[in-house]
Amino acid sequence: DVERSRGLGDVYKRQGQCVACHGGNGEGGIGPQLQGQPGSDIAMKLAAYRSGEQRGGQSAIMWPVAKPMADADIDNLAAYISSL
Repeated sequence: DVERSRGLGDVYKRQGQCVACHGGNGEGGIGPQLQGQPGSDIAMKLAAYRSGEQRGGQSAIMWPVAKPMADADIDNLAAYISSL
């Protein structure tokens, strides 16, 4: 749901977990640009990181971020990111 997605996105934004690498609006920086990516792609990538898959040179940074996420968290965060 949109409200839950926005709330979860705001939590990660305040914690700085996403912002530090991906920018305040997903524009990218140290990490890749998330803005403009489909939610399905974001969800697939987060699920892969959660399971410890290597998805590029910075995978080790993403593994501990994604590891504690439930499926619903991944779906909601992906929806939030795709709305940026």
